[in-house]
Amino acid sequence: SSSCDRDESSQKFCEWLRNLLTRNYEQMKEQAAAMAEHDHYWHQLHLILNQLEGMETGYIRGATRARSDLEEEIPLSDFLLMNAAADIQDLKIYYENYVLPNGTAEAGAAGSKNFFLPSASMLTRLLRQEQSPQQALQLLFGHSTAGSYSSMLRIQKRYKFHYHFSPDTRSNTVPGADITFTGYPGIIGSTDDFYVVKGRQVQSIVGGVCIKNENLALWQNVNVNNMVPLVARVMAANRIAQNRRTWARAMSRHPFTGAKQWISVDLNKLGAQDNLYNTLDADEKHDDAPVPLNEKDNAAISERHDQLKNMVWIVEQLPGLVHSKDVTENFLLAGNSTWLANGVPYFDVILNASRISRDNYSEDQDLTPAEEAELT
Repeated sequence: SSSCDRDESSQKFCEWLRNLLTRNYEQMKEQAAAMAEHDHYWHQLHLILNQLEGMETGYIRGATRARSDLEEEIPLSDFLLMNAAADIQDLKIYYENYVLPNGTAEAGAAGSKNFFLPSASMLTRLLRQEQSPQQALQLLFGHSTAGSYSSMLRIQKRYKFHYHFSPDTRSNTVPGADITFTGYPGIIGSTDDFYVVKGRQVQSIVGGVCIKNENLALWQNVNVNNMVPLVARVMAANRIAQNRRTWARAMSRHPFTGAKQWISVDLNKLGAQDNLYNTLDADEKHDDAPVPLNEKDNAAISERHDQLKNMVWIVEQLPGLVHSKDVTENFLLAGNSTWLANGVPYFDVILNASRISRDNYSEDQDLTPAEEAELT
């Protein structure tokens, strides 16, 4: 709210933004109601919208109990605004270049406006444990947010929701039932883009940083009216994903705003190779009864027990474009066990589309041998 009151330009942008998010919310509600029964992803979006509405109701009732007169009501549009924090930077770029009368639709044209994001980085390293005779792995993971960890309020949240895949309560419960993250009051996802996801045979981490993009022409193919806020997309993916591949597939839907580069690591595959996925979540009362296995199921189980497949996935998104891939072998077989992510695209297809030059960021992108040696 304070950022919307800075000047007349900010007020106009926030008015446009609130109207867009409100229309988008109403459209998502209609689509979720129509698709939730047959689409697991949309059912989770439906539940997320219900959670946002519940927060608005809870605030009104709580504030009313605390004092007789509610001095200032927080409308639903403000809850939508808070939960679109990860999308606002992209929407600001779109607004400045494609909505304002003096905006330009041509990237690189005089007057075109891009906003370079604050620096953030992730470090991922996989190491074979020397003392382990069964090829167990050790993960070193570091993550810094673009903002300050001490700015304003920040709390650690843990959601343990045994949601179902569909509105039918006889359907299976979602694998990612237990999600821990740091966030801001009133926001239902991580403001730092870091999650620990646990559940029935699922134990993973998810981390993201803003991705660099100098190609504003990509926005020409994006209809922001059809956007799904990033916080809703990532929480839906965290819940329904049975492995890192299905997480990447869910994150590939609606790649409009909230451009990031993500890494997701299956922590279950760090253990000894002959002992992967042998135990279930301790909360057995929510487990589903065993079902007969077919050939496809057996193939999936075989893949699950293969340490070289689906342990590490990278997903990169630009406006209207997304690319994802299993990069486990890159970490384990190619002698390149470390990845420093700082917004420079990992995949060539995304790098070319973004018009970013790796040479301009080479000092920030590569670790020296001495620096790698210190990562133990």
